[in-house]
Amino acid sequence: MVSRMSAISAWKALNARNTITVVVCAISCACEPQRSYDGGAARPTKEQLIVDLPFRDSEVTIPVFAIYRQPDGLDTGRARDVDVAIAIYSNGQIVYSNKPIEGGPPYGVTNVGEENVAHFVATLDKQGAFSNPVFRASHFGPDSVVTTIACRVDDRGFAMRSWHEYIEADSRLVATDRGAEPLRERSRAIVLGTAKPEYQEFRRMWELVRSAATDLLTQREPGTSRFQFKLVRRSLDKK
Repeated sequence: MVSRMSAISAWKALNARNTITVVVCAISCACEPQRSYDGGAARPTKEQLIVDLPFRDSEVTIPVFAIYRQPDGLDTGRARDVDVAIAIYSNGQIVYSNKPIEGGPPYGVTNVGEENVAHFVATLDKQGAFSNPVFRASHFGPDSVVTTIACRVDDRGFAMRSWHEYIEADSRLVATDRGAEPLRERSRAIVLGTAKPEYQEFRRMWELVRSAATDLLTQREPGTSRFQFKLVRRSLDKK
């Protein structure tokens, strides 16, 4: 029987040359589609589609897109501090971290123009971001740091949440649909190739969206601003 373990336990197991695989604990997400009894993805309702986006203190405008990291995947329903990697606003403004993966201050600020942001959103739409259930999936285990990619435009939105960037910061580990696993001299590509097709698509779409957001930053100067971001909950059935 495979034991349930945290990501920290996986690291200890790796050092001890243990071959136990970490099993992902199923944690429900408001943006994740419900599952039907036969295991298929049921069509989500608007009430289920809730997108958390970060905002700066004393700021009224909420970004249309953001990538941010929080210390756990649990939803407390309260405003929480988060480390933002990138926040994109409809007026063309982008706030970005000097640490593109981890996020957090110091931040830089630039403006790429409204038309470029509109094109970015249109590209996401063409990729199925507002209709494909993959863009509303969550993959993370207990005691983990979770990265969220979230977008809301009018009454459409999505939120992808995963721990794989945190887990795979350790070059000896890989995150799959089965959990966090020691590589044991295997390549990540080979291990991920054994994952379920839905998870492989999730990882492909994750990289596509993150790359598209990063590509908006044609010029990235080291930032010096120390904004503090918190999460705000916005239900898609309310504009």
